[in-house]
Amino acid sequence: MGTFDYNNYHVVGIVENIPASSHSYIHVIGYTDAYSYSIHRYSTPDEAKSVFGKKGRVFAYMFAQKNPNLSGHCVILGVIPNEKPGEGLDEYVWDWSVDVVDLATPVVKISPDTISYNGQKNYDILCEHNLIDVSSDTYFESNGCIYQIKAHSVERLIKYWSFSDLEVKCRDSVILYSGRFYIAGNLCENTGVADITTDEQLVDWFCKKVLKPRWDEFASKQDFKNIEAGIKEVLNSVNIDSTIYNARLKRLKTINTNIQLAFENLQDVANNPWFASILQTAVARFKENYVSEVEMANNAELKNLKEEHDFAIEAEKERFDNAIKESEALLSKVQAENKEKISALESQSTQLELEVQKLTEAIAKRKNEFEQEESKLNKIIEKKESIIEDFEVIKEVLSIQSCSSSMGTSKLTDFGSALTNADTEQEAAMYIQVFMKRLELFLKAYGADESDAENTTYLLSKNNILVSNDMRVIQSIIRATGKCTYMYEYVTPKWNCFDDLWNNGLAYIIEQALNNPDKIFYLVLQNMNLSYIPSYIQPIVDVNLGRCEVIPVNGYKYPSNLRILGHISEDSLIPVSIYAIEHLGCSKKLKFATKKPDFSALDLPTGYLSPDMLNESQVKTNSSTTYVEDYISEDE
Repeated sequence: MGTFDYNNYHVVGIVENIPASSHSYIHVIGYTDAYSYSIHRYSTPDEAKSVFGKKGRVFAYMFAQKNPNLSGHCVILGVIPNEKPGEGLDEYVWDWSVDVVDLATPVVKISPDTISYNGQKNYDILCEHNLIDVSSDTYFESNGCIYQIKAHSVERLIKYWSFSDLEVKCRDSVILYSGRFYIAGNLCENTGVADITTDEQLVDWFCKKVLKPRWDEFASKQDFKNIEAGIKEVLNSVNIDSTIYNARLKRLKTINTNIQLAFENLQDVANNPWFASILQTAVARFKENYVSEVEMANNAELKNLKEEHDFAIEAEKERFDNAIKESEALLSKVQAENKEKISALESQSTQLELEVQKLTEAIAKRKNEFEQEESKLNKIIEKKESIIEDFEVIKEVLSIQSCSSSMGTSKLTDFGSALTNADTEQEAAMYIQVFMKRLELFLKAYGADESDAENTTYLLSKNNILVSNDMRVIQSIIRATGKCTYMYEYVTPKWNCFDDLWNNGLAYIIEQALNNPDKIFYLVLQNMNLSYIPSYIQPIVDVNLGRCEVIPVNGYKYPSNLRILGHISEDSLIPVSIYAIEHLGCSKKLKFATKKPDFSALDLPTGYLSPDMLNESQVKTNSSTTYVEDYISEDE
């Protein structure tokens, strides 16, 4: 089997959406260079199969979901080799990084209907196939020709090209695949035109172009046999195809025998003496009967209108009365509520006066206490020298203890909880989208009202520390990874420096991560805002920002397969400011329904998230959103 130079060439193919799936197959018909779009077509399907496998196609993961309007179109897209092993799998897959080009539009087939020289019949066929007033230029195939309908066109003639002309003159603009035509670009000069003029349009033309201009001539002779000659004369003045000319003439001859003048046409000829004489005779003959009939109809209509009017007035009166009653009831309710509010405000005012009195007494008491403390301070100042001597002794003792306690802090010591393995998958996933889909499904199983799986994945790839407002998000990340090791640690108010994080699990899990570089490790910190976050986490942030390359305690390089997953509690703990978390990966706050998760019914894609794939995705990612504002305390 041959190989395809996917770095310098792109594939040209027909899109086939896979039923009941978000994916598609691209049936390869040729290729083009990546810069000029000069198309090289394969002469036979076997030529494509020799390069792209025995089915001659490319597998496009999630193509149908991302490009729902391209089903059946001819497109240009990039491909890469399929690194996922397995018999029956396609040799190449769609490369998301290359823009998709909609190269050619499919031609609609309307058989067994056939376009003829009868404009009314042709118009009816186009209406039946929704080809009238189309939103974009559309092509359809009928009786060995391809016809063009222009977007929002009101023209009565449409262009067509015969198959033989397309083969000889327009070969570069037409693609034929599996018995179906595709139009790419502008076609050559058309073979001819087809008529789509309706009978109604012909009647309108007949009245305006033939009957009205020559009415005096026809009326003076009181003979309408000359109308056909007038039709031919006017048709000859219009430069149209002879077949269309003959077809329209035949239809107009039929229409002329049964023509009925519209009211506006009668007004144009009403002043003609001959026609006026006919009208006066008819009016005199039928006037009395007509007046009587009109009077009876008007009386009946007047009676019906009066009844409808009386009924409408009664209904409106009833509605008005009900509205007055509702307004009065609402007014009484509002007055009662205001009375209660005034009473409550008076009670609150009295209570506030009592509180002010108590505060005044408390201020006086505190002032007295302050004076007492000031007196004590003055006594201490008097004994300043002796106190300084005492503190010099205490300082020497503390310095000895500090030296003793700091020894050995650079060792990797296990002060944390036990490590736990979560190994549910045996093979590494081929695409980062597998992890995104697994994360989305686990979040829904936990009851999340929405999924921000894609953005959360990119935040996890870019940041050594990812924080969330709910432990169910962290549990979903661990489960979605498929193969990882994790441990939980609980932040306490006593944490006030990096040593507290180091000695409570970080040192131990770093040692394990360095010894197992092919597996992802997670350190989960619960209730990070029980202490001031930057006081113990800042060195890890500095590593993530590139301010330093090693961990300050021991000089180790931070493992690329280790992530810290932090939980920030929504309870009133240490206030969180923007400066405390602006350089952390902050996932979107999600709301969860109260329910027990059921993982048994999940249709999970297979494959675990490897450290290499996680770190590669941060290079490919153009942007991600970190929701810092979701975690900032209101008083900040």
